[in-house]
Parts: sequence; C-alpha cells; structure tokens
Amino acid sequence: MKPPKAQFDNPPQVAAFNGALELNGDEGGGIIIAGDLHAPATDWDMAARVAGIGRKYLRKPRRLILAGDLLNADAYSPFTALLPPPSFEVERQAAQYAIGQWLEVFDEIDIIPGNHDFRFFKLFEGAFSEGGLIDIFRALLTGDKRVRYSLYPYLTVNCARTGKWRICHPAEYGQILLSKARKLATRYQSHLILPHQHYAAMGIHENGNYAVVDLPALADYEKLAYVQLSSKSNPSMQCGFGAILNGAFHLFTKNEALTDWSRWL
Repeated sequence: MKPPKAQFDNPPQVAAFNGALELNGDEGGGIIIAGDLHAPATDWDMAARVAGIGRKYLRKPRRLILAGDLLNADAYSPFTALLPPPSFEVERQAAQYAIGQWLEVFDEIDIIPGNHDFRFFKLFEGAFSEGGLIDIFRALLTGDKRVRYSLYPYLTVNCARTGKWRICHPAEYGQILLSKARKLATRYQSHLILPHQHYAAMGIHENGNYAVVDLPALADYEKLAYVQLSSKSNPSMQCGFGAILNGAFHLFTKNEALTDWSRWL
C-alpha cells in the first residue's frame, strides 16, 4: 500500500524568537543603564542623576537603556495585596513622567521588560503578536520615535575594547551577591549586568575574563509594600544605576564608600 501523498511541498513556517536588541556600546562614548523603576515607587533624585551623568559624560547620540520593571503593575500582581496599591493609571503617569524627563537629555532610549511588566502582558493570554504587544506598550507610555521597545527581557551591548555585555532581567533571585550574574556569564560567555534583584555589586568571573554586575534599582524600596512588609534573608536592596563608558562599567549608588558624587556631578 502506497503512503498518502503529502498535501504540502514545505512544512509550515513558525517564527523564531531571535529578535533581541544588539547595541553599539562605543557610539557616543558609552551608554547609561538603569532598571527597576517600579513606577510610581521611583527614587526621583537618583532618576535625575541618570540624566546628569548622561548629559555630562556622553556625546550625541546620548543613549539610555531601561532594563526592566519600568512599571510595578501591582494591580495585576498574582500576590494578594495587604494594603491598597497605587492604581495602574498612576503607575503609567509616573513612567511617562520619567521618560519625558530623560528625553530632554537622551537621544535614544531602549526599553526591555521585566517580570513586573510581564504581569500586564500576561493579561492578554497570547492574543497579540509581538508587534501588537509592543504597540500596546508604546500606547501606554510614549510614541516618541526616540524610544524603542522590545519584548525580550535581555539585550546585548558590544564594545570594541572590552567585548560583549549582556544585560538581562531574569525572573529569579540569588541569595548571594553576584551568584546569578556569574552563572549567566558562564552560560552566555560574556560580561553580565543583572538588574531585577536590586543588589549593588561588581566583580570578576572565576575565569578572570568577564565582569559581573548586580545592578541596583531606581526604586525607592521604602515605597514598595512587598519589600517593607516582609522579612527576608536576601541581601539588602540598593538604589542606583550603571554606565558603560569607553567599554568599562561604572556603578553609581547612594553608598558614599562606592560613589563619590562630588567627582562625577
């Protein structure tokens, strides 16, 4: 008995998920990296310093990466709230304010999502394509052409002098400073900058080749109910941001032993 004849000459085409952003880290002298605004629980003084560092140390086009959790999305949290959270509209307005202030300094802003941003996207249960979800994000925040959105919670910055830097916003935490960054650096064979945990630390991978960074948050963690109304053994959360300048990473925090602001601004 002959096998049935195939109805199609070729198999159906399925999209590949390989569209994460890749940036030139040397253009304009470098790039500023900030994450975890958790709008509206943002530390606005530190957010202003993001603009200050960009204005003083970058050349045009000045660029900023927002590395996840721009929104807190408390209204769509899977966890039961102990106290009434700010509305999603208040979060959106705070995020719009931050982006508007930064666009007065930066010529390009690239935004990747974090686990809190995904709370909102998951409401649609896969009803929209990648482009459709980006259109929703753009409509929520700004349609300014200087702002670019990605649905990938990671991107790559390539520097001629120091090589590849991967910035990724995972959904998991580590109990030990730099432990997750080191594992991810091993996996991706690159320097690794890790937001999400709200830690502040820099180090060298065990192989001596890669820089690893725990990127602090732009959030004021005293405004985050899920942080302040619980006791955990994780390292303490820190406020700050980072920058790759001429291929080298710099960490900016409120800790005066790490950052002498009088030398920078």
